Amino acid sequence: MIEETKEEIRKYLSSNQWKRYSDSKREVFYKKRHPSNVRQFDFLRYSKRNIPYAPIEVADRTKDFMIKSGFDEIKAETIFGKYPDDPLFFTSGVQNLTSWIHGEDNPYDYPIYIAQPVIRTNFRDNVGKGKVSSFVNLSTLKHLLESSEHIGFIDLWMQHLSGLGFFVSDFNLELKEKDRNNEGSIWDKSEGVHLKFKYGGMELGSAGAIYPTINSVSAPLSDIGFGLERLVWAINKTDDFSDVLGPKPSSFSNNYAFADSLRTLTLLGIGGLSREDKDRFRQFRIYLGGIEKDSLDMIAIRYYYSFWSRFLKPKRSFEEMSYFVFTELNRLRNQRLIKKIGFDKITRDINEYITEDSDSFINYLTTKHGIKIELIKNLSK
Repeated sequence: MIEETKEEIRKYLSSNQWKRYSDSKREVFYKKRHPSNVRQFDFLRYSKRNIPYAPIEVADRTKDFMIKSGFDEIKAETIFGKYPDDPLFFTSGVQNLTSWIHGEDNPYDYPIYIAQPVIRTNFRDNVGKGKVSSFVNLSTLKHLLESSEHIGFIDLWMQHLSGLGFFVSDFNLELKEKDRNNEGSIWDKSEGVHLKFKYGGMELGSAGAIYPTINSVSAPLSDIGFGLERLVWAINKTDDFSDVLGPKPSSFSNNYAFADSLRTLTLLGIGGLSREDKDRFRQFRIYLGGIEKDSLDMIAIRYYYSFWSRFLKPKRSFEEMSYFVFTELNRLRNQRLIKKIGFDKITRDINEYITEDSDSFINYLTTKHGIKIELIKNLSK
């Protein structure tokens, strides 16, 4: 099955004048830019639009194109994995089909389109140009009745990329077998083939033919997804990737970790995260650490709330979400201050004030516990 799929993709690309290059590590198809000559972020030197796109514009154009092409749109309902072997957070649009793979739903025998907010915590420590840990995965999905359908969907995405303003001949398309992990989720265990769309040294998306197993029977599906934020940056070719991420206070231009933490915290708040969900809340606390020492920008928070709400129905209002994030940020800051002061544990009376803002909490410590303000100021630096 894998080799047959790879051969069908090769035939499709060859019939459309794509040249093939291979070495010991990769198999790449190209038109005018030989993969050996392409370096990271080379696309910034390619021709660009006179008027840049906003992320929402690209998302809306993609949705409209796919619906006109016969796809049914489904709305993202959650960002949290449902099954024990699922990752904590959705990492791609295809995870909306997990209930089918587990035999609880009927297969999608018609093509569907979904713009799925995702969180990839493994990106968190290396955010920067072209990389954030929370983004929107624009996905087309279908249970494959015939392998030729997948080729048709690849061609459809080619048309859409051209319509967005890309010269398809600038792409390198890398064909490779899907990595498998028998210890992971049902998707990690599945075999498959990926055609990775690389543009001037940056991967924008991947067209996967995946073969998960249901009751010992292979259930082939087409899973094609592109990252919205990377698409927008690749089209606009602005010098700074942070231009795509939202309103940009001066701190954002050189502090991707802060921007990534703030937008992810907002997404988690919108998604309905609670303190009782211990494993996911632990990740939330790590993201809080990314903004702990900075002043929060309410304009940016409101922007992110509005942005994520376009793709995921909020489980909290803006006021509720803001309260949730600020309360937990205060808790984190105050807990760490208490530890620095030397308290062995957080007593019941301290816990009553632990979510207060810094000034109120410091006032409580000085008046109720006799902690000298000079000591607190020195420890807070």
